Amino acid sequence: MHGLIFNVNIELQRNPGGHRIATILRKNSWDIEVFDFAYHAKVDSLKEFVRQRYSPKTKFFAFGTFFSQWSEQLNSFTLWLKKQYPDIPIIIGGQSVNLTPANNIDYWVDSYAENAIFALLRDICNHSSSAAVKFDKSYKDKKVIHSIKDYPAFPLTSYATQYQKRDYLQQHEWLMTEFGRGCKFKCSFCNYPILGVKGDHTRTQDDFERELKRNHDDWGITHYYVADETFNDSPEKIKKFAEVVDSRIDFSPYFAAFNRLDLLAAHPETWDDFKTLGMYGHHFGVETFHRPAARNIGKGMHPDRLKQSLLNFRNHMSGRPFRANTSFIIGLPKEPKQSFMQTVDWLKQNWTDQRAEAFYLAIDQRTATTNLSDISRDPKKYGISELSRKQFSKLYKQKIAEKNYPKSHFLIQDGYAWTHDQMNILEAFELDMQFKDWFDDQPLSMWCLDHAVFVEEKPIDQCVRLTESGCSVDDEFIVKKNQFVQDYIHKKLSDHS
Repeated sequence: MHGLIFNVNIELQRNPGGHRIATILRKNSWDIEVFDFAYHAKVDSLKEFVRQRYSPKTKFFAFGTFFSQWSEQLNSFTLWLKKQYPDIPIIIGGQSVNLTPANNIDYWVDSYAENAIFALLRDICNHSSSAAVKFDKSYKDKKVIHSIKDYPAFPLTSYATQYQKRDYLQQHEWLMTEFGRGCKFKCSFCNYPILGVKGDHTRTQDDFERELKRNHDDWGITHYYVADETFNDSPEKIKKFAEVVDSRIDFSPYFAAFNRLDLLAAHPETWDDFKTLGMYGHHFGVETFHRPAARNIGKGMHPDRLKQSLLNFRNHMSGRPFRANTSFIIGLPKEPKQSFMQTVDWLKQNWTDQRAEAFYLAIDQRTATTNLSDISRDPKKYGISELSRKQFSKLYKQKIAEKNYPKSHFLIQDGYAWTHDQMNILEAFELDMQFKDWFDDQPLSMWCLDHAVFVEEKPIDQCVRLTESGCSVDDEFIVKKNQFVQDYIHKKLSDHS
């Protein structure tokens, strides 16, 4: 049996979702080929690829989206698929997939699909009425599988993704990997769908080792972004995988991941394990240094301890290719503007060699998302109320009359125009824009280190040093990566095997 998966990502990076599904289907006798960078391919190229690969054994066409990313040209492509192959179903999958503006889709698979895809394909291949598949009955106009609820794919002992020669990976690429699925915490602002997990929910050491060795031996790839919502949720987890790197492989990988600063502070014994593992890229979602606001969202460590631990950890990583992002939420309930400005001052004095980011509080109440945060479900519980259209319009007119307030950048798209005792959404957005101006000459983001490696074609330690002074590689990266993508598409269309 045969299927084709098209990965959709606006960023010039591979979307791992389609490759993960291809991996597990191949283990069950399916011949699955993945077409990456579909967002950036011409419709004629996509059509030619299908004409080359289609056979009587083809059972489905699928699209893997990265957080609902899509385009009108992809709608043109799906329309062509429906006309040319009317009996072949089209599947789309991804996080919050129901927000994707896609047309001509037969089945929508929301979130992690390792188990859901088998249930769906059994029905497709058996030509049944789909009565055995658990569809979300709240959708009357389309067939939606809510995987988190009806076909949970966690915890698993393997999260490995296996690429093939026909994927044309290159040594400079950074791949996405998972150590575990699910987060032990339940922060009130978090939209992640798997919260409050207990026990060891990680993959096996053997599975991790095999993936590292395969990607190194086949492609020369050693750089990874980590998909885990919170990598450092237990000291045992960090040590478990550090042991693999320390004793089972003979090369040095580089990992970049989301980590909690309070756990870093509470467990300094893990700091050397981070070094052993090769995890020198860190994103700390600090959210706030205002203790009452932090406690209100489920984070209670004293801010002085957080700050000192951040500085101590940076010193501990001295001489290593360390790059850290810290991110903050502007407008959390209970935090006044004065407190946020004190955070800005501290960052300017202590953190200019690393990266700081801040974003205004966004309350998303769209029910089609995979999961809603507790704040989004019940803002009133946190002292938040909604501005009426009249109130919002009045405040907005006042703001755009002020100097330097952007007139055309502020939009609320299916969001929630919030206000509380300390701030409202317009004031928070204004601070968001000002923050970007205040910190416009920062080191390159941890999440863009792959850009530097690709452009500079140098080892990661040199790339980290080259991007310490706000050096931007974005323009050159886009030019070179566009050429890489076009070369990839040419190879796919030239390979008829």
